[in-house]
Amino acid sequence: MKKFILMGEEFVNRDKAYEHMDKVFKFPQSFGDNLDALWDILSMEENLDVEIVDARLIPRSLGDYGLNILDVFGDLSKMNDNKIEIMW
Repeated sequence: MKKFILMGEEFVNRDKAYEHMDKVFKFPQSFGDNLDALWDILSMEENLDVEIVDARLIPRSLGDYGLNILDVFGDLSKMNDNKIEIMW
């Protein structure tokens, strides 16, 4: 199982957030930079091991949208034997 590490300081705006996640997860070129696409692609994976470092910075920069991103990862933690660590 490969570990994916997301850095909260990279989520300074929506575009940078998706650029960072694309760099980490290597999304396909057809990936649409939105929450539905994020859910669709990651929910199909099994045994995800994701660590989000300095997660508190995400809603500080992105507000409610940042909380929605964290919600996606929270929901992913409940399925497919995923391991999601959100480090505040």
